[in-house]
Amino acid sequence: MKILTAAETQRLDRLTSEKLGIPSLTLMESAGRAVVDFVAERFAPLESHLVLVVAGRGNNGGDGLVVARLLAERGLRPRVVLLADPKGLKGDAAANLARLGGLEVDIAPDLAAWQRARASLSDATLLVDAILGTGLSQPLQGFLLEVVRDLNSAFPGARVVAVDLPSGISADNCELIGESVRADATVTFTAPKVAHIFPPAAALAANAALLDGAGLVTVATPKSAMPIVAAHAMEYMTEPLPETEAGTISLGALDRLDELVKGKTVLAVGPGLGQAPETAECIRTAVNKYDLPLVLDADGLNAFAGCAESLRPKSLAFNSPTVLTPHPGEMARLTGKSTAKILAARIETTREFAERQGHVLVLKGFRTLVASPDGQVYVNPTGNPGMATGGTGDVLTGLIAGLLAEFPFRPAALTAVAGVYLHGLAGDIAARELGEASMMAGDLLDRLPRAFLSLVEDDPSSHNFGIRGFVGGGRNAP
Repeated sequence: MKILTAAETQRLDRLTSEKLGIPSLTLMESAGRAVVDFVAERFAPLESHLVLVVAGRGNNGGDGLVVARLLAERGLRPRVVLLADPKGLKGDAAANLARLGGLEVDIAPDLAAWQRARASLSDATLLVDAILGTGLSQPLQGFLLEVVRDLNSAFPGARVVAVDLPSGISADNCELIGESVRADATVTFTAPKVAHIFPPAAALAANAALLDGAGLVTVATPKSAMPIVAAHAMEYMTEPLPETEAGTISLGALDRLDELVKGKTVLAVGPGLGQAPETAECIRTAVNKYDLPLVLDADGLNAFAGCAESLRPKSLAFNSPTVLTPHPGEMARLTGKSTAKILAARIETTREFAERQGHVLVLKGFRTLVASPDGQVYVNPTGNPGMATGGTGDVLTGLIAGLLAEFPFRPAALTAVAGVYLHGLAGDIAARELGEASMMAGDLLDRLPRAFLSLVEDDPSSHNFGIRGFVGGGRNAP
């Protein structure tokens, strides 16, 4: 799969016009048609929706204007809000504004005009975000920031489709740079951008924990990232922590963490933390300090690369279980072995590590393995290749953490088994409905409730983790 930067995307568009003779106006028409085709399929029947297209002044806004016109040609009457003075539009965007004909357009070049328009649009059920595309490199401010906040809060129940990128996201950044539109789906063009591959990890984990029964979830995150994480759901709480100059958690966060862990039943560490040396030191200190059940993933695991023996060693006699959820690359860093050797001896490696370290180990991948300290290894039958996309591991982290909180007296290995099984089952449901190629991590979140229900309907005892289909074996088992 090719991934494009913003500059590469612009260059490819230019070369397409110059070398192949395809006018840029035709490319914009194709982009808008792709969005309309998507929403017509995903949100059928489209005629049941009141559609609102919010367009910016640039090419992304031009794409949105094409969407509005094509929807009108299908017999719909979409509402359009243009966040600019029409006289300021240029090129293809201006041409597509002229093509709208008699379609009603609310002109909102400032906050007051937007608020007046928004008041008459609150019944919209499908929003098309065409404000900003791949050119953004700085956090949103002022007028556009307020518009994005309104889109995230003032249209309860409405579905949101972003054109190319949710507005507020930088195409070239692996981390969110500021507040952004919370889109249910994004239709991109030519190839994914960097930002499509790396979703906001902590938010995925928090939502997964809530969906599987955790009563209260708090996300502790660097101060500058808190508004971004908070914008992705209202159901979990957020706590700002002191940060380094790079915007990652600093050692100064430990004092605040001492207070935060009071009254908590499970600690999940890793998604989206980064690998700054000070952050890694903070992770190692916190993990070995707090006597709570722990799920360690991603950068939480990377903090112990080359020093896995210092990770909650048996000599500390912790009363709380530790569940590690590495993919093969993270497992290689933990053990000092090559990824190839990990893959060549997955069962032996997971069993040996779990026995030696005294932790539950979940080695992700095809037929995910769960190994317990007593030498038992379980093989998961659910899941599919469509789950090999950014963010699905973070969903698993939150899912296992939530189950540990809900069932504190169950053996941690069996809890991890249940989490892995449900995670894969949600992925299988998503694959049946969407196809493996189109799956994203958020699609698993949407289908977790159905995964739970399907188990209960099939076997009423399954809510007690009578999960069938796993294959388990001790050291002497085949």
